[in-house]
Amino acid sequence: ATATSSRNASSAPSACPEPASSACPVEQRPVLAAIEPLGVLQESAQRIGFARQLFNDAVHAYNEAVRQFPTRLLTRLFGFGAAGTL
Repeated sequence: ATATSSRNASSAPSACPEPASSACPVEQRPVLAAIEPLGVLQESAQRIGFARQLFNDAVHAYNEAVRQFPTRLLTRLFGFGAAGTL
């Protein structure tokens, strides 16, 4: 025990006298806490993409109906026109 303490006193200042020593704390990488919220964000983006596609499909069907003959007369009469997509 005295040889170890004398070696520590004579060596340069260091937090860990022996790198492989189990007594020396090893620097650990931080745990990324953003992984779970990232999954929620990706799920939300997928839901928004699905809703956007559903809306665009409905707009496309509406625009097709507005352009057909009998509906076209009524839509122009009441001031409706083609809708835009997202």
